[in-house]
Amino acid sequence: MGDAQFGSAFGRVGLAPDCALLWTLPRRVGLGATKGLVLRSAVVGADTALGVGLVDSVVASGGACERAMDLAARAPLVLAVTKRLLAGSA
Repeated sequence: MGDAQFGSAFGRVGLAPDCALLWTLPRRVGLGATKGLVLRSAVVGADTALGVGLVDSVVASGGACERAMDLAARAPLVLAVTKRLLAGSA
């Protein structure tokens, strides 16, 4: 569907991933998917990223701006409060 690709290039240039990636990625996609992405320096397409939970949604090429505008049209204060409450629950 989408043309975006995602990957971790640390291993390709002889570096270990930084601590931010090693902290956030397992919490987002789980330890198994993190190992698969990081240890293989894998580059995955949008559909795979959606499947492992790396992204929340995928849109057709050229549709990202329309999706962003749709999300931005929602009540901003309600979204802000909801995000704050969710952040405090983790």
